[in-house]
Amino acid sequence: MELTDNQIQRISNYLDTKGVKLIDFRIEIFDHIISQIEQKLEIENTNFETIFYQVTDGWNKQLNTDSSFLLGWAYSSPKTVIKKAKKIHKKLYTKVALLISIPIFLGMLLNLSLFKIVLDAVNSQGLLIASVFSIISGFIIYKSRREINKTVYSFLIKTQETQLFLGGILLFMYSFDVPSIEILILFTFSNCYLIVLNFKHRKEKEKYTLLIEK
Repeated sequence: MELTDNQIQRISNYLDTKGVKLIDFRIEIFDHIISQIEQKLEIENTNFETIFYQVTDGWNKQLNTDSSFLLGWAYSSPKTVIKKAKKIHKKLYTKVALLISIPIFLGMLLNLSLFKIVLDAVNSQGLLIASVFSIISGFIIYKSRREINKTVYSFLIKTQETQLFLGGILLFMYSFDVPSIEILILFTFSNCYLIVLNFKHRKEKEKYTLLIEK
């Protein structure tokens, strides 16, 4: 049984009340709830209000605000968003880690002396590298915060705001000739991960734009 516009708006209001604002997640949950209600209305001989409360009662716990040690206790969102964000984070973080660490380890194994020369050259340009990546991370985080349409990926971008602090430390260290190639590599890796998150966020926004234009 197809729902009326008023009934669909009722579902939308429910998601607003639960703080479901991330566009990719909201569309997914919105479709689930509509499908569940329509199926129940076809099977059960009852009214929309009864079915609505039955279905939303099942979603209430999943949409309660939660946080995670992995993503940072300071960053809260509906429980299902946290669960999805953690899954995405683990997958993307591992991929970026492998893409960066494998060439480093191969360089160490194949030609250690050349690897050290390259490392010293990178370290000598630490201030420039830290400056460039600080600008990149600052721009991505600032733009993500200013956007109206947010996604699970922009939520993950928000959890990476410590990169700004790390970038500040690096700029301070290299400005006073106290280099740290380990922190520089970590900062470079973290920014590569941030760039990947931003790319994924843009792709989700494109999907949303195409969807609402149909």
